[in-house]
Amino acid sequence: MADVTLGFDELETNDLPPVCVACGARRDVNFVGRTFVWSPLFAPPVLKMVMTKRLAAEIPLCPRTAGRACSPIADFTGGG
Repeated sequence: MADVTLGFDELETNDLPPVCVACGARRDVNFVGRTFVWSPLFAPPVLKMVMTKRLAAEIPLCPRTAGRACSPIADFTGGG
């Protein structure tokens, strides 16, 4: 499956096509709220509290993958 990189703007505007981001299904896709969290691995715990970034987004998922607590759908690397 192809890798797709989305920026913060694209996720915040909820302008994603109705295609499941986990498996590529195009039927019965619902937009589900997920929160992505990123913190630098090198930082001590006190700095992680300050440097942690969070992004809440509505992402398209099919019923089969929406129920997973930790779907392997994104590699949130920060940026932007």
